[in-house]
Amino acid sequence: MNFPGPKARLALFVSCYVENILKESSAVKISQGIDSLHRMRISSRRLRCALKIFKALYPQKKIKEWLKPLRRLGKSLGKARQIDVQLRFLSLLKKKSKDPAILMEIENTVPLLRRKRQAAQKGILSTLKLVEKKGTFLEIQNYLRGLSHQKYKEDADNKEIFLERSGNILKKKARKILSFEPLINSPQNTKELHQMRIAVKNLRYSLELFNPIFKNKFDAFIPVMIDIQDILGDFHEYDVWVDFCHTTSSRAHLKAVCEALRADRYRQFLLLWKDLKNKKIWAHLQKAIL
Repeated sequence: MNFPGPKARLALFVSCYVENILKESSAVKISQGIDSLHRMRISSRRLRCALKIFKALYPQKKIKEWLKPLRRLGKSLGKARQIDVQLRFLSLLKKKSKDPAILMEIENTVPLLRRKRQAAQKGILSTLKLVEKKGTFLEIQNYLRGLSHQKYKEDADNKEIFLERSGNILKKKARKILSFEPLINSPQNTKELHQMRIAVKNLRYSLELFNPIFKNKFDAFIPVMIDIQDILGDFHEYDVWVDFCHTTSSRAHLKAVCEALRADRYRQFLLLWKDLKNKKIWAHLQKAIL
C-alpha cells in the first residue's frame, strides 16, 4: 500500500502558509486593521523557516531565489508591525495613565508614528508588487503541489533517514538557543537576547512543522517556546521604545515607563528560564527528538 512520504506530508503543511499569505494580501494592501498584517507576517516567517528546512532536507536551487523576496517582504511587514504595536501600546497607556506629562508625550508621539506607518505601508505595497511580479508565491505553490502528489511506500529505511535528518535540524536549533545562556544574566545584552528570541522562534516553528510527523511528540514543548518568545518579544519591544525615547528629552516620562516595563519582563524571563532549567526541559526535548 502506498502512503504519502514525509516530503509530501511536509509540503501539504507548508502550502497552508502560502495560502494564508495570499488570503491576507488584499486587506494588508489597503491597511485594513492590524490583525491581517500580523497574520500575514507570521505566515511569511513560518514559510521562510519551512523553506530553509526543505533546503536542508531536499536541496533545491530555486529555494534560495524564493527566500530573497520573502526576506524583503518579512522586513517590510515587520517594520509596519512594530509601529502598529507601538501605537496600540500608546493607546492602552493613554487609557490607564492619569499623569499629564505622560499623556502630553503620547499626544505628541502618535502623529509621528502614524506618519512612519504610512511610509511603511508604501514599502509593503512596493514589496508585494515585486513578489507578485516575480511570481514567487505561484512558483512555491507549484513546487509544493508537486511534492504533495508524490507517493511511495514509506519503508523503514526511508523513515529512519528522514527522522535522523529532521532530528539533527531540531537539535542544532536547540543548541543555538542554549549558546546564548552565558549571556542572559545581564539585561544590557539586548542584542544577544533578541537573537535568542529569534532562535527560540525558529525552533518553535520547526517543532510545529515536524510535530504531526513525529506523532505529536513535541506537544509539551511548543507552549514553552511560545512563553519564552513572548517574554523576550516584550523585552525587545520595550527596549526599542527606550531607544526611541532616548532621541529626545520630550519623551522622558515615556522612557521611564518603558524602562520599568522592560526591567519587569527581564525579571520574568530569568524566573521562567530558571524554572525550565530545573524541570530539565532541554534534556527532555533532546530525548523527544531522539
